[in-house]
Amino acid sequence: MAKIGLALSGGGALGVAHIGMLRELDRHGIRPEFICGTSAGAIIGLLYAASGLPGIEGFLADMENEGLFKSRSMILAGPENWLINLKHVLHRHVAADSFDDFKTNFNCVATDIVTGEMVVLNEGNPIDAVLVSASFPGIFPVRRMEERLLVDGGIVRNVPGDVLRESGADFVIGSLLYSPSLIRSGERPSPPGRLRAALRTVEIMQVELSREQMDMCDFCFMPPLETFSWVDVRRLRQIYDIGCEYAASEINRLVDILKHL
Repeated sequence: MAKIGLALSGGGALGVAHIGMLRELDRHGIRPEFICGTSAGAIIGLLYAASGLPGIEGFLADMENEGLFKSRSMILAGPENWLINLKHVLHRHVAADSFDDFKTNFNCVATDIVTGEMVVLNEGNPIDAVLVSASFPGIFPVRRMEERLLVDGGIVRNVPGDVLRESGADFVIGSLLYSPSLIRSGERPSPPGRLRAALRTVEIMQVELSREQMDMCDFCFMPPLETFSWVDVRRLRQIYDIGCEYAASEINRLVDILKHL
């Protein structure tokens, strides 16, 4: 039996689209032995490894009830305080204090902002690790972990399929939320401000890197999210529904492939 790995990309608000794929995997009895996530994918992967789909759904409900999905909540609270609130919600649904506490092999990735290297986080407190993986530069502060200065893992590895290979996965399922066509879609916009231009530059880099990293996966879910942005917290339900519909339309292809391994 092939050992299955699951690579969950970053994508901010787009992260809820991963849930449809996880739901279909569960429905068809496909159990990954390895999970590696980046940024939003790290958070979803942590919750799935710790408490499955009920944990993810509970987390989303708590985030909504506390107003953390409102577009102005981060502005009013400040990024650091928003992260603290996020951490409190994660603790309600993740009982593990160590990566060794998971039945599924879980880890996540970050970027060393000094060396530019990918850093695999698989030691210490897993909640602290995923918050480092999700520290998007320009929005959240650089995080210090041991002797390294770390930021969002999507800068260098948005689809960490190679990490799963090195962990022992024989077959890697990717879930990519940044569509390769994203940077070529949409109407001609007005010139963005400096911050938005910087964030858009990083987004474009992640899309282009994802093209190459898709080759590390044996099968890749890519829900059609070209018209959505990683900051579209007001459209979470639409993003979620598209992820579910797309996963339901693709799961039989994956099942057929797995049958012939």
